[in-house]
Amino acid sequence: MAKKNIAYRASVVENYGEGDHSGTKWIDVGVSFAHDDGKCFDIVLAKGLSVSNRLVLREPLPAKES
Repeated sequence: MAKKNIAYRASVVENYGEGDHSGTKWIDVGVSFAHDDGKCFDIVLAKGLSVSNRLVLREPLPAKES
């Protein structure tokens, strides 16, 4: 099987706090890969993950160079 490139990171997004003490926390929970025909994606999530609220797919960050 050929190595597939990650198309998107899968993250759970949680809002917290109120007013000046509010923010958003992004927790990476998996990745997605495009099918060969480019018409759909597989989303691979961490085992045992319970997701509520919002799941976001976002392009991966560039790999850090050593």
